[in-house]
Amino acid sequence: MGNITTSALPKQTIITTAKLPVVTSLKDRPNHHLRLVFFGDLHGDYRNLFKIANTVDNLRRQHHLDILVNLGDLIEGGQYPQQFIDIIRVCNGMGVDFSVFGNHEFDFEDDSILSGTYSLWQELVNTISESTSKDILRKNHINNILLTIRHLQQQLLTQIKVITSGKNTVLETAIRKANFPFLAMNLNFAPGSRLSKYKGRKILPYYVYEKGGQSFYFIGITTESLTHEFDYHKRRGFESTISVNAEPVENQLIRTIKLLKAQHGKYGSYIVVASHLGLPKDIEVAKSVPNIDLILGSHTHNTVYKMVGSPEERGIPIIHTGLKGQAIGVVDIGLSNGNLVVNPCLLDIESQPESHKYRRVSSKNLIYKPRVIGQINKPVSIKYKSTQPSALFNLITDIYRKYSDADIAFSFAGNVRNDLAAGKVTETDIENMLPWPSPLSIVTVEGTQIIEALEFAVAASCPGSPKVLLLHPSGLIYSIGENNSIEGVMVLEDDQYVPLDLKKQYKIALPQYLAKEGIPGFPLTLKKAKRFEETKHTDKELVIMAFTKEGTIIIDETPRIIIDPNSELLYNDPDITY
Repeated sequence: MGNITTSALPKQTIITTAKLPVVTSLKDRPNHHLRLVFFGDLHGDYRNLFKIANTVDNLRRQHHLDILVNLGDLIEGGQYPQQFIDIIRVCNGMGVDFSVFGNHEFDFEDDSILSGTYSLWQELVNTISESTSKDILRKNHINNILLTIRHLQQQLLTQIKVITSGKNTVLETAIRKANFPFLAMNLNFAPGSRLSKYKGRKILPYYVYEKGGQSFYFIGITTESLTHEFDYHKRRGFESTISVNAEPVENQLIRTIKLLKAQHGKYGSYIVVASHLGLPKDIEVAKSVPNIDLILGSHTHNTVYKMVGSPEERGIPIIHTGLKGQAIGVVDIGLSNGNLVVNPCLLDIESQPESHKYRRVSSKNLIYKPRVIGQINKPVSIKYKSTQPSALFNLITDIYRKYSDADIAFSFAGNVRNDLAAGKVTETDIENMLPWPSPLSIVTVEGTQIIEALEFAVAASCPGSPKVLLLHPSGLIYSIGENNSIEGVMVLEDDQYVPLDLKKQYKIALPQYLAKEGIPGFPLTLKKAKRFEETKHTDKELVIMAFTKEGTIIIDETPRIIIDPNSELLYNDPDITY
């Protein structure tokens, strides 16, 4: 396939979705030349990682396995740094051949934590100094917050020093302990920066696997949004010491593939892109970059098998395996007339047993009995959280509104990362659902600004936008029309919905990330508000508090966003599951 293609595919290329079968065993699979096993977006779910490790061990004993690949986001920053090292140990044990850098591999940096907490400390100190004598209760409260921050900071930094021996960042320690390289073709590390010394040794642009006279080149690429994330953290005071920049991938891929083909010769070499770009960007790459044979993708948490290009063009397969290791991808590759023949499937992981062997190689931090704080009557899922109404977000925003005494509450998909199962809810469940605690802010704005925010969010959630920002409400319902217009906005007053008053002022509870311009241009920020205040708690603390106080919470499944089926929203793409 890749040996015949000599130019980029047409921009109006046919894109088809093929069935990706889910299996529990590989014993009936046909013969193949090469077997790839891969997973991505684990996000620190070590329970599924233990199951993956056990499954991989069984595959090696009972079936053929050539290459084991991770596609990035092994961890995320809300978890203890020790978990990153433990996950690396398990990956070593099961024989991962290489891992791609995801954006979340960069979540842990001791210098960033130091500067960020110091910045928050100074902000609160300034608040105290600017207060009047009438604010003595507020001063006492802020002083208590300062002491808590200092205590937590010292705990975390002590743990990091133990993990890193006080010499490296957590990411450096993970790279040093890994028995496999990390791929990062499009990441540029500034000369002399912390990670630049690993380039060419533990950080590589591509990985080569040879079998039967054939060379398979795996090129690793990372989402370009990494640069934006570092910029955002810098504005918050989390100055990065890694000095990394994620470059656009298309031109670099073209140059790299041309170089690899020239080294090997025209025939007998195949290009596999190991991507942490996300499905929309993977499709763009497949259309615009020649000589790619296969794309293994992650980042947008899809479970999908796409073919980009018509059968006459011998289209490029794109395969994603979803979120948190719930399934792993198996791609059996055959060769026919110099072209790859791809036969993929998903191997279900959640039904597999855990490996006690791998529990022993990980630290005791991973094995504990979580505290039960309450229960829910129905399961709630993060699936389609960015593109459709969500019962999970009804739960979260109702808690925001109730415990902040706001008129309306909004949230969005960015910091909510896990489902809740029906039945008992533990504190750990909430920590996994909200791994990056965000202080809750209250902005007082007029009704017209609420309309502007809804319009901004819908525009950011349509195809072609670099963001997905559907606003999930509490105390408000709205509709999105065929042309993405905002219609029928109603607010809850005295237990009934009435039309939004454009001139009336409303108190809005929302994550600080939005209120402090984490997304440039968002209308409901402290600079644009009539009044701005911080609550005493983070979103995670509020949710834990709600369960602790109420015990059982009944899930409201009533949709609060009505979306016209002809809207352009990503809602209409069944493959967009994030």
